[in-house]
Amino acid sequence: MKKYENYTKEQLIQKIKQLESKKYGLIWDDEKEPEKVVVECQNNIPILKKIDEKTIKTDIKKPTNILIEGDNYHALQVLNYTHKGQIDVIYIDPPYNTGNKDFKYNDSFIDKEDGYRHSKWLNFMNKRLRLAHNLLKNDGVIFISIGKDELSQLSLLVKNIFGEDNYLDMLPREQKAGSDQGTYFSPQLDYIVVATKNKNILEPFYISSKNKKTPKSLYQSSLDPLRGCNNQRYWIKCPDGSFIIPPGNFIPELIKDGSNRSPESKDDNVWRWSVDSYLKDIAKPKEERRLFFKETFSGALVDENGNPSKWNIYVIPEDLEENKNTPRDYIFKLTNDKGSKILKDMGLEFNNPKPIELIQYLINITNKPNDILVLDFFAGSGTTGQAILELNQQDDGDRTFILCTNNENDICKEVTYPRISKVINGFDFEGDDKNTLLEKKLTFSNFYKNIKQKKTESIDDYQIRKQKQLSENINKIWKEIDEVIVENIENFDEIKKEFDGEFIKLIGINKIKNFKNGISGNLDYYKTDLIPTNGISNITDSTREELTKKAGNMIAIKENTHCMIELCEHYQIFINEATKKQTAIYFTEDLSCFDELIEKTKSHFTKLYIFSFGKIDKSSYKYLGKNYQIEDIPEPIIEIYKEINKEGIL
Repeated sequence: MKKYENYTKEQLIQKIKQLESKKYGLIWDDEKEPEKVVVECQNNIPILKKIDEKTIKTDIKKPTNILIEGDNYHALQVLNYTHKGQIDVIYIDPPYNTGNKDFKYNDSFIDKEDGYRHSKWLNFMNKRLRLAHNLLKNDGVIFISIGKDELSQLSLLVKNIFGEDNYLDMLPREQKAGSDQGTYFSPQLDYIVVATKNKNILEPFYISSKNKKTPKSLYQSSLDPLRGCNNQRYWIKCPDGSFIIPPGNFIPELIKDGSNRSPESKDDNVWRWSVDSYLKDIAKPKEERRLFFKETFSGALVDENGNPSKWNIYVIPEDLEENKNTPRDYIFKLTNDKGSKILKDMGLEFNNPKPIELIQYLINITNKPNDILVLDFFAGSGTTGQAILELNQQDDGDRTFILCTNNENDICKEVTYPRISKVINGFDFEGDDKNTLLEKKLTFSNFYKNIKQKKTESIDDYQIRKQKQLSENINKIWKEIDEVIVENIENFDEIKKEFDGEFIKLIGINKIKNFKNGISGNLDYYKTDLIPTNGISNITDSTREELTKKAGNMIAIKENTHCMIELCEHYQIFINEATKKQTAIYFTEDLSCFDELIEKTKSHFTKLYIFSFGKIDKSSYKYLGKNYQIEDIPEPIIEIYKEINKEGIL
């Protein structure tokens, strides 16, 4: 217990403010046993070290995702420098604190007999959620999975941190099938607490039927190539640089995007679109294009070498009618066993992983753009990472993720990283790869939609018309199902109809015998590290110099310039390989090598961080011109750490 007589006046004032700010009856003992990792940050500065050998890079045009190994409290402190106010969606699955060795506090498992069990959990979560609150955009959303043991406490804590008006809901979720466990009730549910930073600017959540509309394959084997299809046989360039064309005997000799040759026989299959329509579509901004690529395992298309292509290309229907339905306040059919099967297929083990469909559902109902940034700082097996990569594959999106996890029991090295690596690079696999091609809700309200009795209509006439309309609606659904089957028959080994409650689904199945192709993406792997200090409020000059030389990875992440191209005694240079933006850090007040750095970076726009023991005079660098933006280092990092580590704040 701390002795208040030793507190400074500022610390005592802060303590009084803290006590007066307690709300909602949520008061716990946060000083009985302070968390070691929090105390650690009073005398250390968290930084990130990049593990270069674990970098995954498949496409420099794609954004770079981040995996951080280390205590998430350290990681969140770093992110308060690199990503403050920049996160669109946070999903976390923290310890449920059941008392069955699922929650560690200060390196010890907390059991049911611990009298401070709930206080320790609240102390643990309070600090992390306050740091996470800083990271969200004003219209950002946080989803928190939790069990019944801490549901009430978490709800009050979230209201305390985010504000009662910004607490959106608590969603029960069916997490597993029924069992015989439990004294009075069989436990099947967990819960998802949902909050936002500012509800006044948050768009309503909805489920869009537009997302369920099935795109059509650009290639359809049933088209007759000799009936008006002269301009419909041409090469198409794929995301990996390869070229594809429908199967046939005669191909365009020039292998170039849009290179065309008229079909000469019925064996020369064609695209649905003419080459002019294709070129017109790809000239549009990415978000306006109707064409998109998906990797396949048994496609009918061929590449420039005559081999079966790993790509197919689809057309988003033009006549989409978007129906917006408010999501229900409970979640079912997204149970944990689905997540376990995915890991088993990869040869990985992890207890009770969340299903990727759950994360995708939560992201989709926010209806945010497909280039958002998602954070999961209890990343576990890496479900959120796989969910984001697969969403990007589905709609050609550029969403990015940041995953943070410790390496207890080697989870980061043995599960999280291998999982993301397998998703991106592919893996040995034998079994069925399933894709949902169509999902339709079958209810009487849908079948009888907009069928109302007219004032002048008899009951018998109404029933006849109602039955006729019902038949038409049913036929319409079956016709759509048949169309989807015809559109996709060439791309899958088998297509099955499955009934799931009120829904009928069309599932495309590919039989994989050797290798499952990966999803294009990039990943950088970092570990948290600490720079010792004499107290966060008493940073020495030597510590400032050390921080400047070790903060390069943090700054590179902040500026989205992940690739280091040079490091020497006086400076460090990073670049974004797609945009060519550069970040340079000059380590010392000795400017003897400054002109050398300028010479090496002058060809592209550069964020230039210049060391100073205080603050630099940015106006003295105006002579460098508009290609340079000058920033201080390391004072902005130190100021952020001072603020979030103030006594009584966390």
